[in-house]
Amino acid sequence: MRTADSCDARVRSRAISLHRLLGAMLLTLLLLGSTACAALRDDGEPDTSARDESARWPTLGLRAGAAILTGVDSEVRLDSETLGRGTGIDLEDDFSLEDETTIVRADAFWRIDEGRRHRLELSWFDIRRNGTRVIDRDIQFGDRVFPVNAEVRSFLNTEVVKFNYRYNLFVGEDWEAGLSLGAHVIGFDVGLSQGNLALEESFGVTAPMPVLGAHAEWLPFERIRTLISGEALYIRAEDIGGVFDTNDLEGLLVDARVGIEWEPVDHFGVGVGYNYFLLDAEYGEQALALSAKYDYSGLLVYGTLGF
Repeated sequence: MRTADSCDARVRSRAISLHRLLGAMLLTLLLLGSTACAALRDDGEPDTSARDESARWPTLGLRAGAAILTGVDSEVRLDSETLGRGTGIDLEDDFSLEDETTIVRADAFWRIDEGRRHRLELSWFDIRRNGTRVIDRDIQFGDRVFPVNAEVRSFLNTEVVKFNYRYNLFVGEDWEAGLSLGAHVIGFDVGLSQGNLALEESFGVTAPMPVLGAHAEWLPFERIRTLISGEALYIRAEDIGGVFDTNDLEGLLVDARVGIEWEPVDHFGVGVGYNYFLLDAEYGEQALALSAKYDYSGLLVYGTLGF
């Protein structure tokens, strides 16, 4: 059973997340407006003579580089059927996990028709962190109680694979915009251990989080590309353990991204961007139940390849 304080805190958390999502949607609308204005310019058709269509709008593309994550915040609680509600843990504050880290990220796409209406996307990134600290209180984590003044090691690993289908509602010579449908398949592993006392508890889950989104891409200049996308959805599902290793799932996912790219030569370029990610979910698996809130923002620096 959730307490009133827990429910209130989760409602406040989701309200903040909704505000961030609305901000991302506003950015999307602003970009859509700017692209629409560009499409209605009075100075004639855009100059496409400098590059052919395959260079401006490649069929296959890859973006790969580094994501410099800052402000990482991860809060977890692992309940037990025998011991009841677990202790709420802020892994950065309680176990000294770094709130800044750099990871590798890769995004690929395939425009599957010549009219640039349909596009498939695949993304991957993996965040792994651990920390050790002498705790200043008893911590119940699942079926284990870690006593005060014990030196406890913690880890949190999060692997995300994104699948996305995009449909462009609007296609212009130098811009496109539309809606998307997809899923984030998230592998989430968290655990605590204390060697001297032989205490160890961990929880791992792989769960799908379907998302709806909006996106836009614009070439304001011949070799400059801007892009924006936002994806989010709230889900509540039961008995999905036949496909994924979780029985019950309830949560909110938000993933928003903006970027600008420079293509100094055909088919190759560099880009910088900004990404905000939030996962606020509860997973149930037999006797254990995990409540997790995990969010970060970060700078993206990457190279591009398109043909």
